[in-house]
Amino acid sequence: MRFTTVASAIALVCSGPAMATAQSDSVFDVQEVIVVTGDAPAPQQLATTSYSISKEDLQQQGALTLDQALTKIPGVYVRTGGAGRPLIDIRGFKTRHVLLLVNGVPANSSYDGQFDASLIPASRIEEIQVSMGPSSLLYGTGGNAGVINVITRTGVDASSVSAEVGAGNDGRWAANASVAGATDTRNLLLSYSGSGQDGFNLADDFTPGPEENGGQRNNSDNRSDSLYGNAEWQWGDDTRMSLTGEYEQAEWGKPSRVGNLADSKIKYERVDDLKKGGMQFSVAHRFNSHNSVRGFAYYNRQDKIENQYTDADFDAYKQQSDSTATNQGFNGQWILSNQQHVLTTAVILENQQYDATVIKAASSGGGNKSLARAGGGGGGGGGGGGGGVSAPSISHLDESQNLYTVVTEYQWLANGDYGTTLSAGWHRSDIEEKNRYSALASGFYMLGSNTQLHASAARKIRFPTLRNLYEGSGANAELEPETTEHFELGLEQQFNAANSWMVSAYHSDVDNYIEKDSNDVYRNYAEYRFRGIDLGWSNRSLDALDLDLTYSYLDAENRGEDDQNRDQLQNRPTHTVKLSLLTRLPWEMTARLDAQRVMDQVYYDANGPVEIEDYSLVDLSLGQPLPWQGTSWQLTVTNLLDEYYEQSEDLPAAGRQWMLSLRAEF
Repeated sequence: MRFTTVASAIALVCSGPAMATAQSDSVFDVQEVIVVTGDAPAPQQLATTSYSISKEDLQQQGALTLDQALTKIPGVYVRTGGAGRPLIDIRGFKTRHVLLLVNGVPANSSYDGQFDASLIPASRIEEIQVSMGPSSLLYGTGGNAGVINVITRTGVDASSVSAEVGAGNDGRWAANASVAGATDTRNLLLSYSGSGQDGFNLADDFTPGPEENGGQRNNSDNRSDSLYGNAEWQWGDDTRMSLTGEYEQAEWGKPSRVGNLADSKIKYERVDDLKKGGMQFSVAHRFNSHNSVRGFAYYNRQDKIENQYTDADFDAYKQQSDSTATNQGFNGQWILSNQQHVLTTAVILENQQYDATVIKAASSGGGNKSLARAGGGGGGGGGGGGGGVSAPSISHLDESQNLYTVVTEYQWLANGDYGTTLSAGWHRSDIEEKNRYSALASGFYMLGSNTQLHASAARKIRFPTLRNLYEGSGANAELEPETTEHFELGLEQQFNAANSWMVSAYHSDVDNYIEKDSNDVYRNYAEYRFRGIDLGWSNRSLDALDLDLTYSYLDAENRGEDDQNRDQLQNRPTHTVKLSLLTRLPWEMTARLDAQRVMDQVYYDANGPVEIEDYSLVDLSLGQPLPWQGTSWQLTVTNLLDEYYEQSEDLPAAGRQWMLSLRAEF
């Protein structure tokens, strides 16, 4: 991982006015969304806190999926919630407030705005770009917390043939393979990725509870298999097109709460079948050195069968949900540039659809439950006692939402010493039928050749999801969109070639924050406030050692008139310290150690706040080339010290896990 702004800004100053050349081939990088000129980063990128994780970083860390890669970034809290899947929270905001893009294309669910980062394999990723808080409006609505843009590999980036297999404890396995080819005008990549586990083991010092005895965590198995393809064509000097497609199948269990809380809701749930896929077509054309257009159209679909069972045997249904979520859209940009000036106008259209059928099981007089319709009888009446079989309860939801956005963004880069971005956006949902507006102003200034000051302010909009508005007893069709006002001030300095540090202070006020109340109904809370500081220090003084140390402070509070007696918002740690050490050892061996300390967070049950114990995690990765060219091995251990910890009360996390992998690239 690196702090992108400080390194980019220093390079910008050193290269001087040459950076203000006419548009370069970067206009063809549609997946980047933000336009840059020459080889320089955009003023918008330099004026906000952002991070970049490269393919090499992922390999050194031993990350298997996107969520594992994001754990090292300051201000990002990766936790496992009640659904048994990773959640990505940024600076106090929840996962649904984070806009996930894959090559610039929105990947959040049309149902609830969430995304499952564990379904994106690291083997597919070329780079991860993370923009915090007041990020560009060109990304569209929904990124109130920030934006994660995953840039996937192409035939140009990949080896002609590569393969990797890994195995570990708890029945863990991972495999991926790819073939790639490239010419001067076209390239192609095809790949497979798969992973799974029988379940994860709890830490040795776990204390058994009513619903968990220890050892292998009940209902914690998972498996996923995915296919991915990408093709690019260059037509002459001024036109480039690309086509990307993916298909994935997965299933997993949702471990229940242990049962130690006063109001522990014990559920026995599984996603027994998930199928998801999508297509993306992008094109960029340059009319001349000052005038170009680019954009992409996409279609994503997810089919999911989610079952709830009566007990831990998982053989009697209580409820079944069969759902289809789709989103399709278009993002088109017209770009005018002249020396240090870039004006981008974007039109973003998105259609979100969700269709679900929920069947609640019928119950007989003997207490048995079945999803079969009445009249089947099934098994001779279940022990006498009379009482026929009642019909199952069937409900259906079929809703959609169209979102419209128009954004104009002006960027000015003045000789590399300073730059600014001004942006305004118009947004509309066909459900609400009201005009909403966003705005952004940001800038950076070089205080000498090695120090950069940046500041930004933004107003962002996030519309309620289809789940918020329509599904179940918690729905609320009167919800208002969330409005977030961001302010950020940052300073970054390169002491010398080996040392740099950064500090970023932020303040975010959210009006009409959408969350469930004590009655389990979605409502708008008048105002949430998130304030904090992110600090980072990077040291490269020793050739054999890279050191990164970060600290994050977060103050999260509900400032509305009805705070439900909650002074501190739940599942938001106040203090987080992260350390990363990369050492280069003899015999071409590398070792990477990642550690973090998470402190001061609470969870609320029926009796009030429950403090979640502070915890420390240490991960270790060792790697080395093998004697045969292009081959290597890697051993990755997570939770090396087998620490018992909970990221959400009554949901114990995984103990020590390891995996040994073999990789070949030719």
